[in-house]
Amino acid sequence: MPIRTAVNRTLAYVETDQGDYSVLAAAAGAARSYVFDVSRPPQRAGEIAAAEASARSAGRGLWGPPCFGETDA
Repeated sequence: MPIRTAVNRTLAYVETDQGDYSVLAAAAGAARSYVFDVSRPPQRAGEIAAAEASARSAGRGLWGPPCFGETDA
């Protein structure tokens, strides 16, 4: 059964030959970890957050120049 959000969006994971896209994107600094409902975190939330933390500490993608983590426009 698909997982749905409070506004009826379907949550899904995209698998590539290299692995889970969410994890890969976060590890590259191309995505941020976000949990919209802390009472029901996504299955892979911890793995995605760890990948983001790795990117942050290495200054990859959004966490390096010129953004340095500032993504609000």
